[in-house]
Amino acid sequence: MKQKDVTKQKRLGLRAGLLLTLFSKKSRPHSTAELYQKDFHPNTQKMGLRFTERIRNVFRHRWLKSDRSKNPST
Repeated sequence: MKQKDVTKQKRLGLRAGLLLTLFSKKSRPHSTAELYQKDFHPNTQKMGLRFTERIRNVFRHRWLKSDRSKNPST
């Protein structure tokens, strides 16, 4: 008796899933302007962060090193 209930529930779930995929609202593709607007651009000044010269001197070598790895021609 238990096995029949389980198979009925599985079939009902399968049918419900198929109906939901057929009649669900399709998402529209986003335009490039919308993607650019929602994109996160890390800019410390826009976030309100200020780096002192001491902090910049500590991290400057790492920043320059990462830039060179992206663009080896310079």
